[in-house]
Amino acid sequence: MNRLPISHEELVKQSPVKVDSWVDIGSEDHKDKDDDVALTKRILKIGMEDKFLFTDAMGCLWGRDEQGLFCPYHFEYGKKLIGFRLAKTAAN
Repeated sequence: MNRLPISHEELVKQSPVKVDSWVDIGSEDHKDKDDDVALTKRILKIGMEDKFLFTDAMGCLWGRDEQGLFCPYHFEYGKKLIGFRLAKTAAN
């Protein structure tokens, strides 16, 4: 697992992208809100293998933007941004 040494709070503070909430990948809430769950899971698999997606201690997923800042792996749901998180059982 590509774990970041930075706290969740510090990542949220420095990120230019502010999510409204987090959803566990594969949960019913995720399946209800994400238009393409299969694509999300493929990107997650590739991102973790190629080390361009990372997790924090809470299991939230992060990547880097063009300026090198960490941003949450997220999607738009209505007018909200929803960040992806690995379920606690998957993150441990």
